[in-house]
Amino acid sequence: MKKITKTKITLLAILALAVVTTGFRCTWVSPAEQQLLEPVELTWWGVFDDPENFSEIISDYSALHPNIKITYR
Repeated sequence: MKKITKTKITLLAILALAVVTTGFRCTWVSPAEQQLLEPVELTWWGVFDDPENFSEIISDYSALHPNIKITYR
């Protein structure tokens, strides 16, 4: 019969712990994180500026945050 060493048990425990802890995070989203994923619409009001001045900034921000829509008025 093969003898199981303390090193093998430790490595097996670390591997099992890694599998268990990384697996739960993939399927569970907290309510706070779910709220961050909901679509948001922002209206940006300007008085003296043209909307074209901010179109590049708004499109860059929208590329980073696809759930946020910005309307400039």
